[in-house]
Amino acid sequence: MWTQMHWFDGEHEYLEEDYGPDWPVAEDLRAGHFDTFDSRTGLMVSLDATHVTGAERDSLWARLDHGVEPYKRR
Repeated sequence: MWTQMHWFDGEHEYLEEDYGPDWPVAEDLRAGHFDTFDSRTGLMVSLDATHVTGAERDSLWARLDHGVEPYKRR
């Protein structure tokens, strides 16, 4: 499984992989939070996580424009 942080200003980070057998990121997401490194501040941040499905998920997937390298959406 991989995760990718997308910030409200349109920037996104590199992909990060989550490995088993413990799957720590998956467990955090199930618990409703996500901890990640903010490359802009150099600090770890703790964020709330919400499971989305269906049309809302599809809309977010299309709007976030995933990519491997970090960049800022225009």
